[in-house]
Amino acid sequence: MHGDGSLLEIPETYGEFSEIDTQVAFVDGRNEDYGFGIDGQAVEKALRVLTGGGRYKASQYTLIPCGRQPWVLTGPEGTLLCSCMPVDRPEDGGPTTQAETSVGTIEIEEDDPKVLAGAARFVELLADVDGAVTDHCSYDSLRGRTRHTFVDEDGEERTIDAPDLAQLASLATDPSVIQGTVGRGIQPPTSGEPIVTEWDGPDHSVGDRVDGEIIAGYEFAWEQSDDCLEAVATVREYRIRSSYSTWTVDYRTDRLASVVP
Repeated sequence: MHGDGSLLEIPETYGEFSEIDTQVAFVDGRNEDYGFGIDGQAVEKALRVLTGGGRYKASQYTLIPCGRQPWVLTGPEGTLLCSCMPVDRPEDGGPTTQAETSVGTIEIEEDDPKVLAGAARFVELLADVDGAVTDHCSYDSLRGRTRHTFVDEDGEERTIDAPDLAQLASLATDPSVIQGTVGRGIQPPTSGEPIVTEWDGPDHSVGDRVDGEIIAGYEFAWEQSDDCLEAVATVREYRIRSSYSTWTVDYRTDRLASVVP
């Protein structure tokens, strides 16, 4: 067990738990809540479990934050290990992570490794295609969606949802990766033997701008509608496109083969 070097004070009464400042252990832009950590509601629930909901003397209890690991609440009755709970964003912001890119380092309010990798990819594409050098990044939330805004040296903003950044992180940028996958055999989701097919390669290269959209990468996927037995092997060509300062990730499908069980 390792604490993070700080202790949280337990309020004298149950009515004061709402005054506990939220502590964010890590940020996950793909969740509805801002991140995970400790807030007053979580501490009150843990203390009620430990005390049985009865009276208590605050000086007899110790709360030890342990970063993203379970935090510790101890008292005369014993010790509780409590997982970090979903928490809202504090008014003064949350912790940032350094994301390394081929064009420099950015500070971003995010801990999810897929979102961080996608953010680096987004910054690199903007630099390669538009010559936009990201200066800093800010966080925003809209209707339960986390968005990151990348601001370049000229002050131009480009905002994109965290799930879209995570999608960018999963894409193949080298067509030979996809060609090798389908050439070695792919297992249909509907059962049966693996099938071997061919993909002649993309019509565009990563980094090309086509109809105002930037080619971001490729992905093999099986597609199957709910009302159809047919499973279709496809290669998706992903693109990022903008509407004013908001960017989204979308794809177009190249159909390879179909399988009916």
